[in-house]
Amino acid sequence: MELHNLNDIAAFVSSVNAGSFTAAAKQLGLTRSAVGKSIVRLEARLQVRLLNRTTRSLSMTDDGQVLYERCVGVLQDLDDVEDALAFRRSTPSGRLRMSLPVALGRLHVLQHIERCLKDWPSLSVDITFSDRLVDLIDEGFDLAMRIGPPKEDSRLLTRTVAYQQMITCASPKYLAEHPQPQTPDDLSEHQCLHFVSGGRLLPWNFRVNDRSLSVSP
Repeated sequence: MELHNLNDIAAFVSSVNAGSFTAAAKQLGLTRSAVGKSIVRLEARLQVRLLNRTTRSLSMTDDGQVLYERCVGVLQDLDDVEDALAFRRSTPSGRLRMSLPVALGRLHVLQHIERCLKDWPSLSVDITFSDRLVDLIDEGFDLAMRIGPPKEDSRLLTRTVAYQQMITCASPKYLAEHPQPQTPDDLSEHQCLHFVSGGRLLPWNFRVNDRSLSVSP
């Protein structure tokens, strides 16, 4: 159904409910002439007379009664749909699928999600804890939190939510048995732990004298 057809039906139902074109025009935010033209256009399309018009009142014909009874419920259903969608926009609801890094998700993010669920009981969250870089679209995720620079993907929207600071550290026992490194290059002589991403070891990144330095111990 084309939009102007629906508008014509709305003008007809409003005219019946209000009792006149003038009152219907006020309800719809239109002119009396526009409402009258909608009724004429609707009657011409259906090839029936819908309303008996006098200078003082409107009354439905038998065909008008049939159309009114069928359409008044349809328009109410459309109003209900609009109200439901407006509620969904103002109040989070439905099912949200998330992918979170294991440690970050459990230690720092989960507590905030629990608080959101208390505030928005119509929302449910399905969380997958994984350090794997999931494909949000192919695997059906709505949202993912990742550590590091965002991956370039025109299909996704990204936003930085926090920053983390990395430090270089060692246990006292290890330093008692090995010489303490003085520069990042010294790390090549030490036993170091690495993060793994996408099947590869991630380098250690430093900032020395305003210069970025990447080291693979």
